[in-house]
Amino acid sequence: MKKNILLLCSTLSLLLPAASVDTPSIESLEDTIQKNPGIRAYIKDILHIPEQNAIMKNISSPEKDNSKLNFEELTKKIFDDHYWLPHPYSFSDTQLNNLFSDYYAKINDLDYHNIFLANILYEAGSKFYQQKKIPDYLEYAAALGHSGAQYKMYFIKFKENALNEAKNYILSSAAQKHSDALLTLSKVYAGVWKIGLPKDMAIAKSLCKEAANQGNPEAVFRLEVATLTGGMFNSSIDYQAGILKAKELCEKGNPRATDFINAIMNSSGDALMEGNENITYDDLDFLKKELGWEDEGEEN
Repeated sequence: MKKNILLLCSTLSLLLPAASVDTPSIESLEDTIQKNPGIRAYIKDILHIPEQNAIMKNISSPEKDNSKLNFEELTKKIFDDHYWLPHPYSFSDTQLNNLFSDYYAKINDLDYHNIFLANILYEAGSKFYQQKKIPDYLEYAAALGHSGAQYKMYFIKFKENALNEAKNYILSSAAQKHSDALLTLSKVYAGVWKIGLPKDMAIAKSLCKEAANQGNPEAVFRLEVATLTGGMFNSSIDYQAGILKAKELCEKGNPRATDFINAIMNSSGDALMEGNENITYDDLDFLKKELGWEDEGEEN
């Protein structure tokens, strides 16, 4: 068993970030399942394929008969190409490259057994945590390098007030360009989350841009609307331009912009002006013209 643990640790060292969190003690999945066999049902629930029995045998003993299974093919078959795969990412922004330099994953050869394992543990571990509030399997997936698991572990560790671990998890996930992690880290640098990183609005905006580039709808809204309507990232305010951009995003199906426009349509002029001291009566007239907004506080 010690040999198994050493071999797995050696493999993990290729995937873990250089400045990683304090990872859980690494053991064979066989030991992990034996300690809490309830996870087996969650794993089986994911494997609706003919190879299920062979996979369960191999997933419990990583060194046994792995040559009989093509884990790259199985990963694609199970997850339909929507799965985590480690990549040596880099950022065009020099400041962000410096920020993440210690958190980029060390990747030499892709080990599809461990990639397969990380994806299975993430899916099963997410359901297990949701129902049992036990993060062991998410933590295992995060230790294997899974960016989604690292992102979820950030919130778990934050709630536990384990801020150093939380910080390393969110940096490790964002270094892999996980869009939600990039947005959350942007909020950290904007001062929303306190985890021991300095407030820096320039970094916050750069991270939000990266999240928007990954297609994150909230990041797009914050960058293109909130910067104008609320002066986010210390930007100059142009409320009317922000409304036009929100309207445009709403028409494209951006959920955050849709909520924003709906909130305006259901608010009175007094409420809007109390919520944003930069709004003028000219802006209210603009809302009537561009959105068909009616002031609930006005008498007919």
